[in-house]
Amino acid sequence: IGFNAGITHSVFTQTTPLLANIVAVGEEVPDVPRYQFTPSIDYNFQVGSGYAAFAHLDYTEVGPSHGTTLVTDPDYNQPAYGVMNGNVGVDIDSWEIQLYAKNLLNNSQIIARPTVNYNEEGYTLRPLTAGIKVQKTF
Repeated sequence: IGFNAGITHSVFTQTTPLLANIVAVGEEVPDVPRYQFTPSIDYNFQVGSGYAAFAHLDYTEVGPSHGTTLVTDPDYNQPAYGVMNGNVGVDIDSWEIQLYAKNLLNNSQIIARPTVNYNEEGYTLRPLTAGIKVQKTF
């Protein structure tokens, strides 16, 4: 069982006359989440004729942030979001075969709304992605 966490307080400590109307001292730096934490669990076990198998599950929660320094911009407040990942696999001699899933719960929340060429866009997490990984050690 594991747990990883971090808290970030990232602010501008100085500015220049050129940026005085855009960035103020003490303002939060864009795209830096206030916190992030990831609980995880790993399990190793034997299957079949003594082959080593494994399973892993983690969930990362990313805290809110600001996407820009402009309070009126739609991307100013970026919400917190979470994503779960997992995999299971087996080691057979020098081979590892693994099934994996990224964004296991298929979270499609809009996490950023940047304005690109005067068009407001909405960015989401990568959709549920599953696959097989085969690896050989030499």
